[in-house]
Amino acid sequence: MAVGPGFSRLHLIFRLLGLTGVFVLALAGAFMFALPEEFHDAAFLAMIGGAAAVGGALLVEARALIHFFGSRRAALGSNVVMQTLLAVVFVAGVNVWSFLHYVRFDWTAGKDFTLPDDVRAQLAQLRGETDIVVLQQYVQRGESKEDKYDLAAHKKIVEKIQDLAELFQDLGARFRVVLLDIQNDNFDAMLRQLKKDKPALAEAIEKAPENSIFFHANGKVQRLAFHDVYQIDKKASAEDNNGLGNLVLNYQGVGPIARRILNIEERPPRIANAVVHPVLTLSDHENLYLTMNGAKKVLDAHGFDCKDLLMRKVEEGGGLSPDPAVLTFQEGRYEQIEEELVLVNEAIEKMEKSQAEATRLLKLWRDSSLAELNKTYCYVIFPGGSQGVLPRSQLDALKKTGRPFKVIDVDDDDKQAHVKAYERELVILQAELEMARSERDSLLKERKTLNVDALAEKRRITDIEIKMKRELADRDLLIVPRVTALNIPRGTVISNPNRVHKLDPAQIAAIKAFLKSGKAVLFLLGPTNE
Repeated sequence: MAVGPGFSRLHLIFRLLGLTGVFVLALAGAFMFALPEEFHDAAFLAMIGGAAAVGGALLVEARALIHFFGSRRAALGSNVVMQTLLAVVFVAGVNVWSFLHYVRFDWTAGKDFTLPDDVRAQLAQLRGETDIVVLQQYVQRGESKEDKYDLAAHKKIVEKIQDLAELFQDLGARFRVVLLDIQNDNFDAMLRQLKKDKPALAEAIEKAPENSIFFHANGKVQRLAFHDVYQIDKKASAEDNNGLGNLVLNYQGVGPIARRILNIEERPPRIANAVVHPVLTLSDHENLYLTMNGAKKVLDAHGFDCKDLLMRKVEEGGGLSPDPAVLTFQEGRYEQIEEELVLVNEAIEKMEKSQAEATRLLKLWRDSSLAELNKTYCYVIFPGGSQGVLPRSQLDALKKTGRPFKVIDVDDDDKQAHVKAYERELVILQAELEMARSERDSLLKERKTLNVDALAEKRRITDIEIKMKRELADRDLLIVPRVTALNIPRGTVISNPNRVHKLDPAQIAAIKAFLKSGKAVLFLLGPTNE
């Protein structure tokens, strides 16, 4: 059966299309296994396209197959086809079997990428799914400027961290490893999906100060910084290999990662910080000389749960009350907000009254005639040059003083001067009112963020010792800072620190009970000034 050159060319095109479809099907199928779920839809569409290309090629090939099997060369051709099919089936089978039964070989000298048997046994006992997220955001703690060793170490550490994370994925499908790179286009989409499905994990990722590994299970999250696994030794890197500068990384082993996974459900260490003033707390963000917020950042980075306790109330104006107290930072802030709201509301009320009066007087001076104004006001001139507009109702009081003065009527210049003065006063009052109302709104907004019901319950406890014991009951460590020197070179110190930091007997009794329970107290004692 003869065929024309046009069919031959078309036949060749469809054969190439069919082969392309086979490759697309194979690659898309592999991607379905290897890529995250967000890429599965695209891989599925590629598989549909590949199947369509193969189907079209088979339809065109049917005519040639019918002619081929009807010829004398059918027997020889069939033999070749069968051998080819067997080879394809064998290669495909080997690849499928190897994909399902792969083996990882660790040829490092110290078996760096092999889980110890005891760790593997402990991890095998875990139930439920564990997410391992490698966050790459190109930030290392404490590094203000990266040098050549930092840049060289960054890429290498990321590669090694991913290899380590994949070790745990080999333990089974319950360990899921995800790489989040802030420079990838799909980073925001992946983070939005995490906020929807796993809000605790997404919140921890957003708060991470550096490159980190996150372990998430049952709504609990543990974080591990890259430098907790691999630490660059810059001195050794510079001196290594006769000064050629080979990169030296100190590997901490799989222990830190395994401990984070095994301890996901474990309660984080809890610390209480007992201070006399809010500026000394871990929660203060403003006072650069006195705040312990920097310590809190370090503690938060290592998973500590921190709480501030105020040993004194803060009076109006910022001074310390002589009476002892036991307030959490939120309680102290709540009371401060309440006091500030009283003052702000009083100021707003006064300004609103002044605004109403200034508006009334502006309308009076602007809309009244001079004759009407002179019924109420007059211009008074005193000896020595003192003069001005006064209400006529004050003239009798002036006469009783015996002080001589001259009275004349107000004129148009006086009227225009008063109109402009009241207009300026209203502009100033309006600006001050807006600032006061904005401050009030900010205070109300901040108050809403506090757990008012829980704070009210705590405030009902008036016994200092009982309340302090209650606040310390769930703490593992109590820190008692005693700041005495602010700037030693300049001689700036806290006068009479013994009085400022003095603890009440009830507070001391609670601290003694805390120590007797087997827990620790860290006293940070500044130098004496007296």
